[in-house]
Amino acid sequence: MRIDRASEKTVIPHSHQAAKRLLVRAIMLGVIVVSVLQFAGADDVNQNVKVAVAGGKKKVRSAPPSNILVVRTSDAAPYVSANNAMVDRLTQRGHSVQAVVLGDLVKDFRDRADEVEAIAAVGTGAARWLRGNIQPPDKLIYCMVAGTGQAGLKGANVSGVTTDVPIASQFALIGRALPRTRVIGMLYSSKSKKSLKRLADAKCVLPKGWRIVGVDVAMYKSRANAITTLVVRDIDIVWTSPDPEVYNPQSVRFLLLTALKRKTPVFGFSGGFVRIGALLGVSVDPAVQGAQAADLTDRVLQVAAGAGDVKIPTPATIYSIAVNLIVADRIGVDLPEKFIKTAGIVYRVNPKEGK
Repeated sequence: MRIDRASEKTVIPHSHQAAKRLLVRAIMLGVIVVSVLQFAGADDVNQNVKVAVAGGKKKVRSAPPSNILVVRTSDAAPYVSANNAMVDRLTQRGHSVQAVVLGDLVKDFRDRADEVEAIAAVGTGAARWLRGNIQPPDKLIYCMVAGTGQAGLKGANVSGVTTDVPIASQFALIGRALPRTRVIGMLYSSKSKKSLKRLADAKCVLPKGWRIVGVDVAMYKSRANAITTLVVRDIDIVWTSPDPEVYNPQSVRFLLLTALKRKTPVFGFSGGFVRIGALLGVSVDPAVQGAQAADLTDRVLQVAAGAGDVKIPTPATIYSIAVNLIVADRIGVDLPEKFIKTAGIVYRVNPKEGK
């Protein structure tokens, strides 16, 4: 597998059999799924999105130079990417930035917090810990946080950008890619209020004429049994979301292999998910999240300095479409060329490669 930098498309060696072997091998490895689940769809890949966020050389108004503390949950690659993008953007705006890992901050947090004008969190772990330890007039801005991780992050002095792509937008992408779609398959757990809410939310935004066939994993002896039950149903595609009550590395791998055998499309909740075997999905770039959080931090500081609108809107999540044409070939699906051209990440067989 290699990246074609000229087109920013991921390509895979030629030959149907070679592609088949690589696809199955990728699914069996499933190593990337750990980060897929942990970071809720964050993928450090889409350079085109970064350019769009950077906005060229256009001058923007900045807050007065301030001291800012950036705290990342860990040194995992997605968090580091978001952290670096945030530090770079804030530094360019004239701010002084300290960046630390949460584990190195716990003992002297209050001392450091008293020396800065704003605190930024990268990841759910850091955001939740900081929310529980800040006090007025501390200002907290976060990024790389999935919707389920937002619990407890509300407050007049708290704002941020999430990795969540609206479910309605995801269904719209499915409709564009597979126009004949009418039945969505979904796994959920009745033992989790968050999982049940996700099911309810999905039903509320279903396009007209669509319906959801849900399978409750809590009613089965194993997730594998629940997955098998869902895939053999009369469904057009399996829609997934970052639900820890349903998905772990093993269940993701089993879903992808089972769906591949049944030639059932899977919508992945991250680019990594698509990379290892889903037909299509959405991808969020950590660097873009970091840049958005930096801009939001500067806006918060502008307001604190008496400049800018008092109301600070929540930034929309910037995402890109990921498509796996190797999977499309294996399950006999022809995706519209117009749809493929809108994808920021495309996994495909490269006809120029040797067999």
